[in-house]
Amino acid sequence: MTVSGRGSGADERDSSRGSRLRGDSRGVQWTLEAFLAVLLLISALVIVAQAVPVGTQQAEAELARAQLQQAGDDVLGLAEANGNLTAAVLYWNTTAGSFVNTQTDVGGELHYVSFDGEEAHPLAVLLAETLGERPIAYNLQITYETALGTTEQRPLVYQGPPGGDSVTTSATVLLSGDDEPHASAGDCTLAELSVSNCDGEAFYAPDIDPTSTRYNTVQIQLELWRT
Repeated sequence: MTVSGRGSGADERDSSRGSRLRGDSRGVQWTLEAFLAVLLLISALVIVAQAVPVGTQQAEAELARAQLQQAGDDVLGLAEANGNLTAAVLYWNTTAGSFVNTQTDVGGELHYVSFDGEEAHPLAVLLAETLGERPIAYNLQITYETALGTTEQRPLVYQGPPGGDSVTTSATVLLSGDDEPHASAGDCTLAELSVSNCDGEAFYAPDIDPTSTRYNTVQIQLELWRT
């Protein structure tokens, strides 16, 4: 009987010890799960913290490009509305064979570099007032049709290679044979320059349709970027 009593007490101690071990195991498991949860939370916060600046930078870059695009559209829209685009296309010296008062050469073509707002060029005041006070550079070029059905480009304003945030906008000018270049010694029209060469004078764009009043179609392209 005495032996049996000691066995029962040992069983009770073993059972109690097992319960404590199971309890300790569950406690360790809960601790590990809590630790892993904290790690996951920290990782998520780090990822979000890294993503937010990137998203903000992208949004700011897109906004800056949209502002540039709007500025370009406004410049050409205003110039077209007041007739200055056509005047800029015709601002040509038929005797010198270049745009009026151009002095800088790029690729064999004379061009302007910038306007200070006090020059006589049809676009000078508008470009100076809209872009002159901003850290913005721009290039202007014109594209016209040739007699072969192709197109050619000519620089109008060149300020250097565009930056990575550059945007481009364009407008079209229809020239008629009755239009006159800004400076022509013989006061010749485009049609007269095309037919008779007007004593050695010439216009850069040819008459692509002599049977109609349309002389040529010229596209002005404005490219802008922040400096």
